[in-house]
Amino acid sequence: MSKQVNIAMVGCGNIAGTYAKHLKRYPHVNVRGYYDIIGERTRKFAAEYGGTGYNTMDEVLADPEVDLVVNLTTHHAHEEVIRRSLLAGKPFYTEKPMALSSRGAHALADL
Repeated sequence: MSKQVNIAMVGCGNIAGTYAKHLKRYPHVNVRGYYDIIGERTRKFAAEYGGTGYNTMDEVLADPEVDLVVNLTTHHAHEEVIRRSLLAGKPFYTEKPMALSSRGAHALADL
C-alpha cells in the first residue's frame, strides 16, 4: 500500500465538494483540513467532510502534517497560493491555469 498522504484543500468553492467526496475513495489520501477566505465555507467543509478548519493560509502552511496543498481557489488566486506553498516547502496540486500570465508561470517554474 502507498504511504498515507495528508492534504489540505485551499478554496472551498464550487469544485471543492466534488474533490472532498471523491478523495474519500482513496484510503491512502487523508484530507487533513480546509481553508477558504470565507470562514463560513471553511467551517462548513470541516463539519461536512471532517478535518481541520484552518483560519488562515499561514496555518495551512505551518501545519507539519500537511504533505500536499490542493489549490482549488479562483484562477486569479492560483499564482499566490502556489508561490506561498512552494516557499513553505509544500508540494501542491492546482486546477489550471497555474498563473494568469506567462511571466507568473515562469516565475513559479523557476521557484
